[in-house]
Amino acid sequence: KQGPVRNEEEKAKLNDLAFNELQAISGQNKNSFEAQKLHLLFQSAYFMKTGNPKSSLKVYYELNELFEQNRKLWGNPPFLYINHIRGILNNLRWFGHYSEMPYFIDKLRNLTSGFPSAQNSIQSLIFVFESLMLTDQKLYAEALAHLNRELNGISERMSNLTFATQAEIALQTAVVYFWNQNYKQALKMIRPILNAGKPFSQLPQTKPVRFLNILIRCELRDHDYLISEIRSVERDLKKRGELLKSEEIILKSVLLILDEIDQRKRCKKLLQQKGNLLNLKDNPFERQLLGSFDYLAWLEKQINQAC
Repeated sequence: KQGPVRNEEEKAKLNDLAFNELQAISGQNKNSFEAQKLHLLFQSAYFMKTGNPKSSLKVYYELNELFEQNRKLWGNPPFLYINHIRGILNNLRWFGHYSEMPYFIDKLRNLTSGFPSAQNSIQSLIFVFESLMLTDQKLYAEALAHLNRELNGISERMSNLTFATQAEIALQTAVVYFWNQNYKQALKMIRPILNAGKPFSQLPQTKPVRFLNILIRCELRDHDYLISEIRSVERDLKKRGELLKSEEIILKSVLLILDEIDQRKRCKKLLQQKGNLLNLKDNPFERQLLGSFDYLAWLEKQINQAC
């Protein structure tokens, strides 16, 4: 309900929830498919939210075996199974195991003929993870070619998707355009999501979309807009406590790019921010934002321009 865990205090609350879940599961038929499925789904989500992807991946493989042994109980559409595959793909991304991802993407693809009612959701998920594999590995031209091939299908499906899925697609599509330096098209993709009001504010994509919007505006040198938007983002983030270090670094770097006129000083300060960001790459709380976009590559680009 509250989204990713941001600090040790929130992790402690989640630990209490994990204890309650173990108590609840002990009162059920532990050997039933339903009980085992819910328990493993909870455990995998718990480990990811508390920054332990290795344990989460191990649980996901247990869950995959459970699903494979109980195909008749998947439901129609099999949304829990689809979300389970999403979880595995997210874990494999965390570790950079891109060579293992196509196997699970094919599992999704094989579902489209058997579950036509879930076809739009499945095809959208396939597009997102195929695209992520390319942008994660800095294959930006290939990601753009992939997007161009899929664009007509994406447009046809969009109106039949949940708002959360629309936001996920818009974010990844904007990322592809961003890395291909088509900033206006990137902005066009996320603008409807940003303007959606309350539905947008409750999504897991809220923060990544807003931060990408800031980077796009920074590339377009939209100074007045950025000053206002950065204040707004900081205000919203502080509602859950202190800003994460990664959030501070990215926002500070944008302001440096806009406001530091002396090129040598800008270069020196951006190099310092890069070092600060590198120190956070293994922090499980900071990875929540850093895993959504290659901020380090963006900062390196800015440093090359300044230095």
